[in-house]
Amino acid sequence: MSFRDTPVREVIAELARRGNLNIIIDKSVVGKITGDLRDVTLNEAMDSVLASAGLQSRTLDNSTVIVATLQA
Repeated sequence: MSFRDTPVREVIAELARRGNLNIIIDKSVVGKITGDLRDVTLNEAMDSVLASAGLQSRTLDNSTVIVATLQA
């Protein structure tokens, strides 16, 4: 998966779609990100995107994740 200067919300949403996850993105999540992820699992990709954007996630249940900034 490659993305260049893409809103981080769009990258997270695409990863969630590929992983068949429900995602709730806090309004504090803003910014753009550039990356090229190869030979990684969807979980590894999500962790990498969140870490590079200064974000965190919290799992509500088996299929729902909340994403927010570290301060939110």
